Amino acid sequence: MRAWWVVAAAAATTVVGCGQLLGASDFAARGGAGGSTATTSSTTSVMDGPPSSSGPGGSGGGGGASPNCEMTAPPGAQILACGAGKPSRLVVDASNVYWLDAATKRIFRTALASGSKAQLVNGSGQICDFAVANNHVYWRTSGGNLSVATTEPPFVPSGGIVQSPTPCVLSADASAVYFVNMDTNYALVQGSPDFSVLSSIYAPATPESLLTSDGANFLAFAYNNSVVALAKPGHQATTIPNQFPCAIASESQFVYWIAQGNVDYAAPPEINVFPVAGSKPGALCLLTAIANHIVWATNNALVMRTSGVTVSFPITSAPCAIAVDASHVYYADCTQEAIGRIPQALFK
Repeated sequence: MRAWWVVAAAAATTVVGCGQLLGASDFAARGGAGGSTATTSSTTSVMDGPPSSSGPGGSGGGGGASPNCEMTAPPGAQILACGAGKPSRLVVDASNVYWLDAATKRIFRTALASGSKAQLVNGSGQICDFAVANNHVYWRTSGGNLSVATTEPPFVPSGGIVQSPTPCVLSADASAVYFVNMDTNYALVQGSPDFSVLSSIYAPATPESLLTSDGANFLAFAYNNSVVALAKPGHQATTIPNQFPCAIASESQFVYWIAQGNVDYAAPPEINVFPVAGSKPGALCLLTAIANHIVWATNNALVMRTSGVTVSFPITSAPCAIAVDASHVYYADCTQEAIGRIPQALFK
């Protein structure tokens, strides 16, 4: 089994079962779908009480703070959180940066404006993936719970269902949440934000990555060593075979992936594969994209392709997660247990 490390802030043969409605009865044996009774029992137990918080240098419940966290930051970088643990997934929106600590299996959030840090979701220490959209955070646990809560205090749970525990992949945009359900032949499922309507849109699908965003025209995932881009809406699938991707991202027109250290792309429904101009071998399995921005990492640099130009920013420690917005590139340093960001103007 290949090791997969996939982080993205943007984005993802025949469609099987497209539009098949999966009502509440399909999930009754697993605990129900969208009903308030099942939701309350499955989500309130995994939420903390008042979240712990601290300034940007405090631990805030996310692991012990490194004494060198700010001192070892790359010149020009802004440290948003120390003591961040071991982030395995990094997501940014207009107000906050979020991460999943792989050590504690919990989700944390730091406000971009103040740097104040809070434990957002406890998850009984079992969270294996999460997504953020429309001021809500969605998460899956290794036990099979799929839940949602608001991203602002008091972090109130507002929905949830009980699913099969694997595969633990999850993505969301403003109109839907996407996940894989083992109980329905590994179907890729599109759900309404409150889980009240669930539809199978692709089957079978056992992706080890699943990415989309509001700006992406595709739901992108890896399946059977191929890159699959599922159009939104319509769910027409474009399959690009024999790519062996270890990271995938997408934006409005293109799907990007990393394979064997190379950054490639295609423009679905076309399946022609091209290297990203200016990229060189040696890319880590970290990739993220938004409109007109694609970012990846090497052992000694963060690299960005924007407006037809490839630029980079030197780093001394390889990141373990990355994200991007219109003005900054975000990174997680697992060695220093730090979350930081770099203004794109500093990339040369």
